[in-house]
Amino acid sequence: VIVLNLLTMAMEHECNKDSQPYCLQYNVALETSNLLFVALFTLEFFIKMLGLGPVNYFKDGFNILDFVVVGTGIFEGFIGLAIIMCYLEDP
Repeated sequence: VIVLNLLTMAMEHECNKDSQPYCLQYNVALETSNLLFVALFTLEFFIKMLGLGPVNYFKDGFNILDFVVVGTGIFEGFIGLAIIMCYLEDP
């Protein structure tokens, strides 16, 4: 899943939705896939947190890093939803 997320992030590029007809659908698909990856990583976080318990979860430095990455991804997810809504609005 991490490699697929990496490949999806690498596919991002600037395009003009007025002159390139694929651009709108392409960007919406990328933002949607990003939200899907954030949901999967959040699910993994909650399963691991429930399995280990909060105290044991935060004893490991990699779990703290995972927590920060998931939290940042959730924050970015809200921004991604706003971006999708902006793409879908017709001027």
